[in-house]
Amino acid sequence: MEAPARTLGVLAVDMMSQPCRALVLLDALSGGGLVERKTVLIHKAQHLSEEERARNPIGKLPYLELSDPAGERVLTESHAIARYLAAASGGRVPRHLYPTGDALACARVDALLDWQHTNLRQGAAKLVFAEVIGPRRGLAVPPAIVEQARSTLNAALRAMGETHLAGGRREWLGGLADASFADVSALCELDQLRTLGGAYEALVAGPHPVVAAWAERTRRRLEPHYSRATDMLRRVERRASSSASRL
Repeated sequence: MEAPARTLGVLAVDMMSQPCRALVLLDALSGGGLVERKTVLIHKAQHLSEEERARNPIGKLPYLELSDPAGERVLTESHAIARYLAAASGGRVPRHLYPTGDALACARVDALLDWQHTNLRQGAAKLVFAEVIGPRRGLAVPPAIVEQARSTLNAALRAMGETHLAGGRREWLGGLADASFADVSALCELDQLRTLGGAYEALVAGPHPVVAAWAERTRRRLEPHYSRATDMLRRVERRASSSASRL
């Protein structure tokens, strides 16, 4: 009887975090078992506890506590973790998600991931912080910051539709043959906007129909894993929509 494949480490996640959801999906889409998972709740400041800071001094999620460390025991940054899992998994990560062994195809996925981090995430994550997280923490976010986040998001979505999806002529980001980890990561980023209480349609579906169509197509491609990974997010979305409807 063949021994089960070993895990590559313990992945610390908070499922309200976009990069955490993307990595959990990468594991699920690879058949599961790449990592063990542990929950560290950001809203309870568990990532800043003495125990966690001793393990992960940077204090950010996600992080991977390696099974066989060579030097540093912890690997941080979600895209670096994804690349490591693909390279070290012995082929368990499907090639369409991250095409290890094809330098140019990997570079195309990496380029999309890097673009997301400096464009899409700068708009989406900052807008969610400004309109949801900040107010819950009692922080007054200046209107200029909110407007800047909206402008950054709109520019990123326009570039996503016109360039990365070629105005709708491409099925997946970058014109790749199937959904890659770049599609997974971008969808997780976009769907956090659903916590804004109905604003998703105004921000995405209305002004950017090509992106909205891609998002729906990608959700279907990632099922049933996507619904499981976003269960907590959808519960927050329902509460936000209910609150907005009472205003």
